[in-house]
Amino acid sequence: MPTTNHQAKLKEAYQKLSPRIREIVDQGRFTGSFKPDEIIDILLELRDYGEKVKPKKNELKIDIKRSGEDRTRRILVVVIIAVTMLGLISLIFDGVGWYILMMILVGALGALVWFVIKWLRSFAGKLPHIQWQSLSFALHLVALLKDEIRPGQPLDITLDLGTPIQRRYYVKTHKNYLFLGHRLVIRGFWLLVLASLAWVSFAILSNNSTIPSVMIAFLFPLIPVILMVYLIVLAIAAAALGKTNKIKTRLYRSPQLLVKATLADGTLFQTEVASLLALRRVHKKKFKLKNFQVTKVKRKHKVKTLTTLKLAFPLKKYRMTEGSFKENFDRNWRIRNRKVDKVKLKSGDKRKTVVYQDAQTGQGEGYQNIAYPSPNFQRFLELVTRSGFQALERSIGQKTPVDKAKNRDESKAQAGDDLTKIEGIIKPIQERLYQLDIATYRQLADLDRGGFEDLAQELGVAAWQLEEWQEAAWKIDNESLQSPGNQSDNLTKIKGIGQSTADKLNAWGVFSYQQMANLSKDDFEDILQRINVSLNKAEDWQAQARTLVNKQANQQ
Repeated sequence: MPTTNHQAKLKEAYQKLSPRIREIVDQGRFTGSFKPDEIIDILLELRDYGEKVKPKKNELKIDIKRSGEDRTRRILVVVIIAVTMLGLISLIFDGVGWYILMMILVGALGALVWFVIKWLRSFAGKLPHIQWQSLSFALHLVALLKDEIRPGQPLDITLDLGTPIQRRYYVKTHKNYLFLGHRLVIRGFWLLVLASLAWVSFAILSNNSTIPSVMIAFLFPLIPVILMVYLIVLAIAAAALGKTNKIKTRLYRSPQLLVKATLADGTLFQTEVASLLALRRVHKKKFKLKNFQVTKVKRKHKVKTLTTLKLAFPLKKYRMTEGSFKENFDRNWRIRNRKVDKVKLKSGDKRKTVVYQDAQTGQGEGYQNIAYPSPNFQRFLELVTRSGFQALERSIGQKTPVDKAKNRDESKAQAGDDLTKIEGIIKPIQERLYQLDIATYRQLADLDRGGFEDLAQELGVAAWQLEEWQEAAWKIDNESLQSPGNQSDNLTKIKGIGQSTADKLNAWGVFSYQQMANLSKDDFEDILQRINVSLNKAEDWQAQARTLVNKQANQQ
């Protein structure tokens, strides 16, 4: 009764779908280039349908188990039909020719039965279920991108609505897992015993004779002999034909979602969500005479939902050196106390590309209760924000979180730096820069995200020339921070700071205890993150720095 009600609700929900959505559901796939509002409307209707026709919790388990049961059932049906037909024909006819004809007929009959069952299933059909786990993620993602692309610009989307288990793409078999030696030997043994006993029985019946007492006396002692032979066959299959452990892994991969877009600033944005499944079967030696057991079979599964983010930043818009690109993007990123699986960088002539792969995993015993983790949009959004665009801002405008740099910029804003030290900047250009409120090396180096192209047009210079001036300004400004005139302390006196860490802190403009003590907690943690030091040490190191500053003051 519950099944009937579920089918009725599913049919009702399917009939209420618009023709376009019904076509998408039938195809099990939504793909194309559409405007964001159009995609959102389609995803909302798909999500509503998906919520109504959610598959049962163990549907995936049933699919996996059913495939093995169906194969076994088909083999048993063919064997039973073959033995029955053999017995019947042996009762009626005699001669080898009839046996050959019978085998051909049995094969044809088995194939016919299999095709009829398959056709009936196809004819009856099932109203389509859709996997709904990626729908919510896709909906939030498209809503986010809607505000980040140019008005009217389309998005490319491919959304797979099928069940992930349907696609097997790779099978890995260890060398010691011999399929013929390990499984068919055992199954073939029992099929041979079954066929032999059936043949003997039919042979006796065909002669219209009763089973004599001598035959009974012969068959009963034969049973323990068969069991002993079975144990020997098991031992051969388990040990002789390949060393243990015998392992076979079936791997499945199903792409669920792919979204491509070009953002308003020219950045190429691509997100992919894929489901991965590994089904592992392990055969071990485990001898138990009472259970007639020589091997033990363990079945395990591991699932993974892989979210891939690809960002390709245009160098025309965002000028960054190779060093700053690697420094700010190639890190051991942690989002919500969990590490991002993989970071890959690629530098080209026109773009710098970063690829992040973030995985959510699960595992368990057996092939039951398999559930794929849903992609976490909040975690993905934090990955885009922190590891994407915040890292980009640091790469194109390297701020120096040191109090001396801030004070120096304020004092020089009035008089201005001598910008003519930069090759290509002459007095008239320097005066024009002053008029545009660009008076220091820092201000010129910090030009980014919008002001760059406007300034090039205002000065009447080529963009590549302005990029060279900007890079030179950044180098001069950085060198002034690390000049010998600045006070420098031995930072290794702070417990936990070695020479390597001290050198890294110096490279980021931290030379003295006073500088470290005066930094805000956020600024100091920012530096520690850049040099791959635990943020938990920030408070302790700053406290030690204040103690050393007070000690220096007392000595003076």
